[in-house]
Amino acid sequence: MCGIAGFFSESDFGSDFVRVLEPMLTSIEHRGPDHQGVFQQDNIAMGNQRLKVIDLEGGNQPMHSYCGRYVCVYNGEIYNYRKLRKLLISRGATFKTKSDTEVFINGFSAFGLDFFPMLDGMFAACIYDKTSKEVFLVRDRLGIKPLYYSEVEDSIVFASEIKSILKYSDTFDDLDFKALSMYLHQGFIPQPWTAFSKIKRLPAGHYLHFDGSLNLMEYFELDFTRKEDISKNEASEELEGCVSKAVKYQVHSDVPVGVFLSGGYDSSLVLSMLHKNGVRPKTYTLAFGDPEYDESGVAEGLANFLNFSSEVVRMDEDQLIRCFSERSEHYAEPLYPWINSGRSFLAEHVRNDGVNVVLNGAGGDELFCGYQTLNALKLSGMIRPFVKKPSNSILSGIVNRLPAGEGVLPFSYKAKAFLNAIDSDPLRTFFNFKNPLVGVDLKMIFSEDFVAKLAEHDPFEMFSQYHGRISDWNIIDQAQYLDMKCFLEGAILCLGDNATMAKSVEERVPLLGNEVVDFALKLPLKTKFEMGSVKPIVKSSVQNYLARNGSHALAKGFSKRGFDLPGNKWMKSGSWGEYIGDHVLGEDRLINMGIFKPAGVRDIVLRHKRGETNFERAIQVITGFVEFFDRYGK
Repeated sequence: MCGIAGFFSESDFGSDFVRVLEPMLTSIEHRGPDHQGVFQQDNIAMGNQRLKVIDLEGGNQPMHSYCGRYVCVYNGEIYNYRKLRKLLISRGATFKTKSDTEVFINGFSAFGLDFFPMLDGMFAACIYDKTSKEVFLVRDRLGIKPLYYSEVEDSIVFASEIKSILKYSDTFDDLDFKALSMYLHQGFIPQPWTAFSKIKRLPAGHYLHFDGSLNLMEYFELDFTRKEDISKNEASEELEGCVSKAVKYQVHSDVPVGVFLSGGYDSSLVLSMLHKNGVRPKTYTLAFGDPEYDESGVAEGLANFLNFSSEVVRMDEDQLIRCFSERSEHYAEPLYPWINSGRSFLAEHVRNDGVNVVLNGAGGDELFCGYQTLNALKLSGMIRPFVKKPSNSILSGIVNRLPAGEGVLPFSYKAKAFLNAIDSDPLRTFFNFKNPLVGVDLKMIFSEDFVAKLAEHDPFEMFSQYHGRISDWNIIDQAQYLDMKCFLEGAILCLGDNATMAKSVEERVPLLGNEVVDFALKLPLKTKFEMGSVKPIVKSSVQNYLARNGSHALAKGFSKRGFDLPGNKWMKSGSWGEYIGDHVLGEDRLINMGIFKPAGVRDIVLRHKRGETNFERAIQVITGFVEFFDRYGK
């Protein structure tokens, strides 16, 4: 696991490359504090900050192919590298190290572009062909590892983080109002956009080829059309086998490994398959001292039953304030939700405990129908013919009188969001379900000029860009596809990578291994989706494994809840509420930015604190926007 950065051009930039590249690498040193390596030849300069995980002595970069023609800087892990290494040796390749990086570059030397689909792993890399002078930027199938790039005049700049690209030139910081509109309507910025108009995120499953001209090519696409007739029982058994194999691949490391364990099914499935493979890394569970948000009892119960060493890491309001401030400074885009600061806090603790690599359960919700929004989408299709304008119906009047409720997604919030979301277009309905600004008009909080700039763009483009690919599929497959292309990549993977790598911790996601993903894509709707429920196959796999191992009671003890912190309660009293209300959203600060209506923002905060309306999600989105704009707004 590493951080990479570099640039290439058609023109000669001479010996000045060190002065330019050095600050780019320094800005991402946290991603790889163990070694720095630089390559420069012709009109390309690239470097690597290495976090040593595999082959601690021999895996330093840049790495050259055995034939001498290719060189790469690379961030990630190839889990099937030992199998590929044997294949390459049989074809005449020679190796100087035992690292997956050398397998990566020698594999490209042997197979060229056809090598990318052969890789099972997470990666982002730059490859230079010293003979043809061609350059390739590539990113893994689902976008587990980030890679950003920018075109400036006749040069291409790339890096693992936006902050590194901003070190190359101060002309890259023009804001992208389309992307900012998407953030405000969904809580994240999807690929290929970033908050900056001149910086793009290389789409997952793509490579960028430069040979004088720049060409973006796709080598992997999610395909939900190749269904197989498989029962729920068969699917449960096959899922267990796929995850077991993925865990066996991904637990391999030359440094200590841990597990992020919540009280949910996904990380519990990962832990169960570690147990099946006879591997017992230590588990870490984040807790907040509030029973409504505390999953540590279930998590510790599972860890103890399966004979894993476990630790509960508790976070209080003052620690959240510190981590939120650090995350806002570190992440060069608007940051939502607050729980991302908790993930960074947990990574910091893990690193201090001597662990460099962690496994988690990310991806299970997107692959196996784990979101209630899919149930809401199906229900909306049932009632749409009978209620033309639900937001103006009698039912809406009843819902609007419901108490605000506690938690980030209380029933009253979900009911209001549901009624306000329904549209004649099912996918726009699905888009509306995810809007965190329920009950908030942008005109309440932003100036007229700023709202006008946002209004020039339709944030629904994050979905509509894929319409031609998926319009013939059933609506649940379409929604899953969009969750994986947009939400998984932009809100889960990019944020997760940034939060953990900020603390020099590598995060691995076994549920996104190739075989698990390919299995999920072939599942028929009748097998993977149950109206009124979530993740039936994952539940069944976990429950069956635990029951077979002697715990029928524990197998029934899990619940589906979002991983979150008690921000709603902390907002209403204590140091966190004071910090958000008086500092982050302080009147003087908002006035100085010139785009906010402080009175409107203050009204939202006060109504939330008084319990009149649950605006927690809106406040989280606004705070992330304020922190970003205060640093990068012009």
